[in-house]
Amino acid sequence: MKNLPALIALSTLLLLQSACQKKQQEAVIPEPKFVSVYAKLTTASVTAHPVFIDSLGPARMVDSILATEGVTRQQFNATVAWYNKDVQRWKPFLDEVVKALEDSVKANQNSGKPW
Repeated sequence: MKNLPALIALSTLLLLQSACQKKQQEAVIPEPKFVSVYAKLTTASVTAHPVFIDSLGPARMVDSILATEGVTRQQFNATVAWYNKDVQRWKPFLDEVVKALEDSVKANQNSGKPW
């Protein structure tokens, strides 16, 4: 009986930790969508004019792409943090991004567009 408060506290902490992990996993963007977002951000950063009208230009560009994809900045940051927790996750992800970019270039070459 003496250990009951400690057991209750430990159980509560484990339950909270589990709930937080589940919430974080829900915030992570599914890989196919994240590949699309990341590829579009990469393309935009390469094709954007290097001189922006104001210092908020790049942030607006990112926000615009995220909004088009239906992703919030919070989801994007949570997803990057999730990948950073295990850097081995980045390699297969980036391989998919490269493939998406190559497919985009091929599709645009066939249509006559530069990008």
